[in-house]
Amino acid sequence: MPGLTGLELVQQMRGEGMDTKVIFISGYAEFDYARKALKMGASDYLLKPVEEEDLKDILEELILELDGTKAYGEVENVSFGIEEILLEIQKDCCEDITLKGLAEKYYISDSRLSVLLKERLGMSFPNYLASIRIKKAQELMKDERLSLEAIAKMVGFKDYFYFSKVFKKTEGISPGRFRKKIK
Repeated sequence: MPGLTGLELVQQMRGEGMDTKVIFISGYAEFDYARKALKMGASDYLLKPVEEEDLKDILEELILELDGTKAYGEVENVSFGIEEILLEIQKDCCEDITLKGLAEKYYISDSRLSVLLKERLGMSFPNYLASIRIKKAQELMKDERLSLEAIAKMVGFKDYFYFSKVFKKTEGISPGRFRKKIK
């Protein structure tokens, strides 16, 4: 940069009270330079040539951090946003709900949302959604007037055979046997 080094620019910005997010992209592979940048509040330090995926991941994390601050205030954080998403999944689990749709609604990348949900739940989004649907199906199975095929559709499965496969994988027993067992 003409006139200032990156470190000098950040120092000047901080001196003027600017709390701007900064990512250093540099050709300097010196540890001391990177350490100084991070001490001055840089969000990250990347070496040239920059991998597009690395930069994209860092930008997504910063956007998430900024969105979390903007949307939920300084006191509440992104974890509150995840709780809101979890409530929506539970409420709309029988609908055609997708990770991509949720990510778009909450202004987050689907890959980042997937990671956050897995960290919070200890399981992937599809497994979590399936487990909620299976629990709802188990409740509906108490009503013998409803066929298993109808229950599968009611809880969000388009295909009974897939429902049966997921049910057996989740519960270790087929839907039909489960129903007989709860009679």
